[in-house]
Amino acid sequence: MAERGRTVIEDWRLVEGRPGTDWARRLGFRTVRSLAAMVMTVADVDRTRWPVGVPQGYRVERWADTAPDEVVTSYAAARSAIHDVPMGTTEFVPPEWTVERVRANEAELSGENVEQRVVVAVHEATGEVAGLTEVVLLPREPRTFHQGDTVVLAAHRGRGIGLGLKGVMAHWLVEDHPELRRMHTVTNSDNEHMIRVNRRLGMTVERTELVVAHEIDALTARLTT
Repeated sequence: MAERGRTVIEDWRLVEGRPGTDWARRLGFRTVRSLAAMVMTVADVDRTRWPVGVPQGYRVERWADTAPDEVVTSYAAARSAIHDVPMGTTEFVPPEWTVERVRANEAELSGENVEQRVVVAVHEATGEVAGLTEVVLLPREPRTFHQGDTVVLAAHRGRGIGLGLKGVMAHWLVEDHPELRRMHTVTNSDNEHMIRVNRRLGMTVERTELVVAHEIDALTARLTT
């Protein structure tokens, strides 16, 4: 990594209280981000808590695997709003989403037999995507859906769009996949709004995961002494 010009190394998704976290701390890694790993057991939740739509002034559009051509440009722009999500002090910077990146990501998921589903809220007055939520179904875990990005553009926040989108997604998933048992998501521990939304849907915190970091030069010196 040093030869590639990197100055910081990060390890993601260490579980608080497990040996890997203790090992990293002994090496001098510092915590730069804390994540709440949340889970929903579908059979145990009251599905009437799930919204069935988005607020007035918006409409729902949804798709599996491939974004429609007429919405993909606006969808790509909306995905870049993930930059506003709390990220702690990690050095990682989320990518800028373009149409080309969206299509490349779709092709990559398809090549790995990963099912991707997306629900977006389109602002009726402008025709622009105002918010989105995305999930994936991995072939090795056919009864668990994993939440990807959920984001609402700044100008449209505070109206319940995120909760509405997640509710629409949850209903869609269980309708098409009656065998579905679990939904899983990871949210920054200080993102109180999204954690509150997830709890409204019936999710609970399963564990705390950490992102840890170390300067490469200092780590190299420590490992070679």
